[in-house]
Amino acid sequence: MGHPPAVKGFKPFGGNNIKSDSINLLYEEYEAIKLSDYQNLSQLESSKIMNISRPTFTRIYERARKKIATAFIENRTISIDGGNVKFEDEWYNCTNCKTTFKSSKVLNQNTVCPLCKSSNIIHINPNVRNEQSSGISLTKSQQKTRSSGFCTCPECGMKVSHKQGVPCKNMFCPECNSSMIRE
Repeated sequence: MGHPPAVKGFKPFGGNNIKSDSINLLYEEYEAIKLSDYQNLSQLESSKIMNISRPTFTRIYERARKKIATAFIENRTISIDGGNVKFEDEWYNCTNCKTTFKSSKVLNQNTVCPLCKSSNIIHINPNVRNEQSSGISLTKSQQKTRSSGFCTCPECGMKVSHKQGVPCKNMFCPECNSSMIRE
């Protein structure tokens, strides 16, 4: 995913019975809706952009549509956050002015928001790992250089680069320690 959504969610208005519990739309679900419904791409085209199989894309897309429909019908807030997504760059959010910005360098304590100069900054994608230490692809160009594919966790969806000669079922998810399967 190139960048995080521009908003953190949506809130119903005009109704009397707005429910307090929100529906969480994961980043990959947001991306599926954006590619398929907003950009009018086919599921196959969208799955290639997201670097996942077409059946996996279909499951993510259907889950997103069901969540959105539930929020609409039940007057529930939609929050967009989390999921198994690797952004191509480091993204940050200013808690002061709500600006989202990216940085190619690691932020330090002297870093400020480029718009309001506030130092109240949070890292949007804290789960991005170092490619060399974890074996997880971070960019499309890095993913294209890998010809051996991925092992995927059936429990949490985490992808790890397949190691030649090691069956995926013998690898364990770095997030939840489940046995992996071949993508």
